[in-house]
Formats: sequence, structure tokens, C-alpha cells
Amino acid sequence: MSSFLQILGTSDNNCPTSILATVNQAKILFNIGEGTSRLIKGHIKLGKVSQLFTTAIDWSNWGGFGDLVYDLPNGLHVYGSTGLIDFALVSRYHLYAPRFKLDIHELDETSQVALLLEGEAFVTSIHVKNVDYELVQPTIMLNQSLVDQAMLNEGDADWFKYLQHAHYLHENRTKVPVQSENREETLFLCYDRPSTFVSPTAPDEVVSYALHTPDILPKFNVKRARELGVKPGPMFGILSKGGSVTLDDGTVIHSRECVIGDAQPGNIAIIAYCPSSSYLDNFVEHSQWEEYYGLENVTVIIHITPQDIYLHEKYQEWISKFRGPHSILLNDTVCSGASVLDKSHKITYALQIIDPEAFSFHNRGNNPVVVDGATVGKVFSKYVLSGKKQGYDDSMSLHSKSTFQQLTNWENETRETLLKLESVQQYHTQRNKQCDGPFPNDAVEIVFLGTGAAESSQTRNESSILLRMFDRGNILLDAGSGTYNQLYTKYGEGVEDILVNLKCLWISHKHPDHNQGLLRILRKRQQFLGNKEPLLIIGPKFIKGYINEYSMAEVGQYYYKYIENNNESTEFNDFLNSNFEISAKCILVEHCQDAWGLVLTHKSGWKIVYSGDTRPCQVLIDEGRGCTVLIHDATFLPEDIELAMIKNHSTIDEAVTVGHQMEASYTILTHFSQRLDDIPVQEYRENVIFAFDMMSINLCDLPVLPLLQYPLMDLKDIL
Repeated sequence: MSSFLQILGTSDNNCPTSILATVNQAKILFNIGEGTSRLIKGHIKLGKVSQLFTTAIDWSNWGGFGDLVYDLPNGLHVYGSTGLIDFALVSRYHLYAPRFKLDIHELDETSQVALLLEGEAFVTSIHVKNVDYELVQPTIMLNQSLVDQAMLNEGDADWFKYLQHAHYLHENRTKVPVQSENREETLFLCYDRPSTFVSPTAPDEVVSYALHTPDILPKFNVKRARELGVKPGPMFGILSKGGSVTLDDGTVIHSRECVIGDAQPGNIAIIAYCPSSSYLDNFVEHSQWEEYYGLENVTVIIHITPQDIYLHEKYQEWISKFRGPHSILLNDTVCSGASVLDKSHKITYALQIIDPEAFSFHNRGNNPVVVDGATVGKVFSKYVLSGKKQGYDDSMSLHSKSTFQQLTNWENETRETLLKLESVQQYHTQRNKQCDGPFPNDAVEIVFLGTGAAESSQTRNESSILLRMFDRGNILLDAGSGTYNQLYTKYGEGVEDILVNLKCLWISHKHPDHNQGLLRILRKRQQFLGNKEPLLIIGPKFIKGYINEYSMAEVGQYYYKYIENNNESTEFNDFLNSNFEISAKCILVEHCQDAWGLVLTHKSGWKIVYSGDTRPCQVLIDEGRGCTVLIHDATFLPEDIELAMIKNHSTIDEAVTVGHQMEASYTILTHFSQRLDDIPVQEYRENVIFAFDMMSINLCDLPVLPLLQYPLMDLKDIL
């Protein structure tokens, strides 16, 4: 058996940090960044992961938890610093997993956690305080509205029962009993939360970890075991693993009697987490490092730290105190920002050949920075801690030279094949003609960041649409998990300009595939813009509590203003009028409780309707009549109409029919189920456009884009 670390995310903008450790039969994770599940699909399975260690109470280290839960049949043990329980509790807003067994453990300096299924291996934690931190105790008050919100999701009672189960409950938390309508007994559904909360600017504590692998047993001496009367078979296996056996005559044979040499200490891997200069002094001076400095079996340190911290003389001096371990560096500056979703990249690349204007996207290439004394981490690369090939191995990396060369060869072959197709040539001819659309090219651009349903796939991310109003700013409709990753893939370093000019975020409903990426959008926008201008968020009441609680649990508030989705308040409409010369109307649609569609009308005459998730809805049809563009839920194929009715979604045929009934000039289909092919075009449909991730649609290009259906049908046979 062997032990190794595998990098799932490299801290870059495409894939937040996550590391998978395998120690014989045990599998554990260090962090689980937003979008990790999408990244590893088809490559790595996490079904046997039993433990998750978090380095900080922060969405960037936790954002993939919601997706991870559904991959784990046997539950999960989660470990982190003080405050982790409060942070984890907020997950009830976007999870329904009533039978999932979750154990949460808040660690301290004395904690030593044994690995499940591998009792001789263990993890120790090194806790580092923020030197700038000033403790501010929140005022704990009963907030019944948040308790009421806990009841909005079916299944919250069961879910919370596991979250609350016999964990470390602190004196400043008050349990609020709420009677469940579906059960006879009273369950404790929610801790009351502060109605007022003053927080510091950063968490007070981050955690690094040392993974201790089992001792390396001496070589088993078969000849000596036979001489002692041990018969070949199961007893050999027990002795070779350090155990003892009893012979038929009662003699006890110990492992030490039939081995060559002595056991060697198992190798140690350190996950070093130092996110900013506010932690640096306490990090390098921490007394707990003393026990590791002189050890030869500390073979690797994975540095999750910004480049300026890694290069700082204090940090370099700290590294020099170890006895030459391999250093692997993970941060935004040095790790490759090239697309790592190979299947997604292939489809987008092929679409870009067909229509370079509609499918432009940023790709930084395969040129990671070289850093003296360290290996720059690559997605899926490994460090083998024990076994025949100990050391760093990037042969499985999606950024390896061989993988990159294979992709380059595929691109060249695909380009040559596509450009020979008659359908592509005819489309290019039409595209090059003067567009005769009714609106100028600077009216609005519709950018599809996520076009998948329920959960992301390799080819389609969760729902999100960017409306670029050019010099007036941007509007985001929904923000499923991975929305920021998609923005970075689309715009590269230009993502800063996109978020600085993002004026409002509209959320259609409470399901996580439409809002689980909003926290990262909020945090990144705040990082670029500071607290100069709050982001206006419009959404269901449910989401307000979700953002509020995460803001408190992270001990670093998000800067936003929230308006509940309804037609009673004029505040949202007034905002759009003053900033974009747009009037808006929110329409209750037929999906879940508090689900909305949106009608946007510009003073120049264009009109965009977004259905969100819904069955065909007559009210939406009436309000959107005569629109320029209808963007509609098209989750299922026509033959899956019964499933669409059960799930409260629409089929492709139903969405097209809604467009006809609405008298929409053009209908754009989105929110495709994973049941559908990557390219769901089956036949030509007039004035219909099939949306794809990274697709940009300018209103002036609408007349030609339905013709994409012809080359798309040919593309299905190539990919």
C-alpha cells in the first residue's frame, strides 16, 4: 500500500485549493473549494473520503462542501478552528440531505486526529492567530425571523438534527426550540443569531496541518517465519503488517521475530497555510514547528500562501529550518490559469472555430511560473509519500507537457475538420454579411456563464447569465456554483473590470444551482472595489438569511444591500431606471415557493425576459409579450414531459412554444439537464438559439445566430 497527496485545486482563479490525501485505505481532504466536484468529474472519485480538514473559516475553503455531500454515502467528519460549527450550520440553507451523517469537530492546539480506516496515521493541527485581530463579542439576541427561515426548506429538521448532534456547544449559543409540523416531537432547528453584529476585518485564526503516515515496517522475512512454524497464508499477512499470531500449539509469534531490520518512522507532509502578512509573524514563530524542524521524514511541505508571503525573508528563513523537504507552491500568481476542464475546453474551442465572436474566451496557456526552490503545483499532480516511486509526479496533471501536447494536436485536427464542413462554411458566409438587427452593437450583450441544470457537468456550469450594458455597468442573473471561475475563464484578468462594474445581482429562487456562487462573487468584488459601493442583490427572502449568516460566521461581513423579490417595492425598478434606463417586473413562476421570472424593458425598445426555472407560465407569457429575447428553461427533452411536470421544469418543445405564444422575436434555450447530450440540437427550429457556456450574444447579432443549429448538428458527430 502507498500514501500520497494529490492536488485537486491550485489556488488559481479556475480551481480553489483542495488536496486529497490517500493513506492506504483512508482518504481525507484538506479544503474543498467551490467548483472542485465539477473539476474532478471523470477523473477522480471522492466517494470514500471520510474526513475533511479546513484551513480557515472561509467560503474559499468550504464552497464545494454542498456538492461533496451528495458523493459521500457514509457521512463525513469535518475538522477546523473555533467557529466551524456556526459556519457549517449555514449549510442548511442549500442542502437537503436528511440521512447524511455529519460530525463537526472544532480543534485546538492539543488536537491529534486519527485517520479513519488507518488508525496508525494521524493529523496534528497548528493554529495561528491574526496579529491584527481584536476580539469583538457579538450580542446574542433572539432573532425569530431567522428561525422561521430555517423551516422554509423541507428536510431542514433532519439535516439540522445531524449538525447539532452532540457537538461542542458553546455557552454563548442558545438553542431555540421550534415545533415541526411533520413530527410529534420538538426539534432544535436553529441557534438564534445576532440581530446586530460588529465583526473584525479577517478571521482570527487559521490552521495548518501535519499529516503523519504510518511507520514503515521492516521487510518481512518469509524464511524466518517458516522456521518459527508459521504456515503461509493469512498469518503471513498479519505478521508483515506488524501484528502477532498464535500457532496451533499456543505459541505466540510476534512480527519483530520475523522481520529484517527495524521499523522506520512514517513520512510527514505539512499543509502550510499563511494567507496574509497579518499571520506571518505568529506563523513562523509558532512553537509547534519545533518538533518538525530536525526530522528527516518531513518530506514535503505544500505552501498555500500568496507569492509575496512565500518570498518574504521571514517565511524563507522558516523553510530553511527544515531538513530539505520538497516544497510545492499553490497560489494565484504562479499556478497556471489555463483551462483545466478538458471536455468543456474542447466543446468551447470547437464552437469558437464556428463563431469566434460568439465564443471568445480567455486562456492563459500552459506557462506556469518557475520558482527557485519550489515546485509549482499542477492540477491532479501527486506527491508520493511512501511506496516505490516516492516524490513528485505530474504525469496525471492536466497541465503536464504531454497532456498539453495532446490537446494541441486535437485542436489542430478539429480546426481542419470543421473548416471543411459545408455547414460551417455557409454559416461563416452568413456571419460575414452585414447584420441587420434592430439594435446597435452597444445596446446589451448577453453572456451565458452557466447553462446546466441542478448540478454542473464537465460541459455546462450551473446557472448564471451576465448582462453587459457596456459603459453603464453589468447585471448578473443568478450565480450558481463556479460563476466566478466562469467569469475568469471568459475574461481573464479583465474579470476585475467586470466585477467592479457589476451593479446588481438578481436571484431567481432558493435552489443552490442558482445562488451557491454568489458569496465568492461578493467577496471577489469587495476585494477589487473595497467598500466603496455595496452590491445590490434582489432575491427571495430565503437567500437574505443565507448571506447574512455566512457573513457573520466568517467573521467578515459581505458588503451588499438586499431587496426581496416582489412587485410591491419600487426600489429595484427605481435603481434600474436610474442606472440603466431599464424598467423591471418580477413575475412569480411555477417552480418552487418564491420562484421568480424577470422582464426587463429598455427605454430604447428592447425587451429581455428571463424565465428562471419554471413550467410554462401564462402570467410570464402575458407580461413578456412581444419581447426581443426570451431566455427560457429547457431542462428536458420532449419525451421527458412527465418528468418535467414532476420537477416543475420545461421541455425544449415547451420552451419553444412559450416563445411563440409570447411572440418573442428570438428564444434562447438554457438550463439543460445532464440527461441531454452535450449538444442538444436535434432539428432546426426557426428563431431559436441553443445556449452554451461562454456564449456571448449581442442584440445586433440575433438574426444570424439561429443558423448555428446547422453546424451544431454536424459537430455532434465530431466530438
